[in-house]
Amino acid sequence: PSSPVLDSNYNPSLFYYLGNFDQWDINIGAFEHISNGKSGLDSRGTNMSYLHFFRTIDLKKAKVDIAGKLFLSYMVSDSNQEFVYYMGIWTGLIRFRNFLSFTNIDHSIELRVSPGGKLGTDFSNGNIELGLKIRPIKKSRFDFYCQYFNGRNEYLLDYKQYHQALRLGMSLEL
Repeated sequence: PSSPVLDSNYNPSLFYYLGNFDQWDINIGAFEHISNGKSGLDSRGTNMSYLHFFRTIDLKKAKVDIAGKLFLSYMVSDSNQEFVYYMGIWTGLIRFRNFLSFTNIDHSIELRVSPGGKLGTDFSNGNIELGLKIRPIKKSRFDFYCQYFNGRNEYLLDYKQYHQALRLGMSLEL
């Protein structure tokens, strides 16, 4: 097994891009399957339909991305009936890009919120992620990442468990 990878998720989806309405891009997700691909007691999975919306606001040099996803889960596997309670019914994102005007370095900071509960109001059973991305040389394809995760539902296998993690990484775009 690959350490520290605890669980793998598979999320194929079928969606339709409705178009741009008043500067919001909107997708309708007819079907999305979420599972960890395991069987028996370790099997976790659900299906959902969703509405996804996204908008970028241009500010002089900076940009702000706002996104949300409202979803309805169904056909939840027997081994994780309460998974939907931890997943909630919505996720949100706000990302600020190139907001430090005194630097030429590409950068962004983002906040992802996924509260749990039937109505998506239970933050103690959901999660938040705070991420920072820096591309030190604008024309390069090399990025540094820093991410803080706090909450539940990070992995399908142990979605009830509380996790708190600080992660550092880098990527090279080929």
